[in-house]
Amino acid sequence: MSFLIPDKNNNFLKNYHKSSKFLLPLTISSLVTQKYNLQPYDKAIIVPNIFCFAYHSYVSTSCVISDYIKIPKIDTFIRVLNFKTHSIATVGFLYYIFKKHKKDL
Repeated sequence: MSFLIPDKNNNFLKNYHKSSKFLLPLTISSLVTQKYNLQPYDKAIIVPNIFCFAYHSYVSTSCVISDYIKIPKIDTFIRVLNFKTHSIATVGFLYYIFKKHKKDL
């Protein structure tokens, strides 16, 4: 169950800090590919960007949960909700991107 508490796991935190270095370059690359409609590179940049943002947001939210929620039952409920909402959002963004590209073909 360490994936529910990524802020207490050193491997998750190392990946969190590494992923933060990719947020800005991936975002700028994604904006450029969207603006100039660079189709071959579009998915290759947007998909890693989605995963990077999702992971970074998930771990950040988990850190906030650890700081502010002290009741164990509520903490567990909020952590499960955090994981589910970030998973649904990630799958939703990926579905939208692949559906959009399928329509463009």
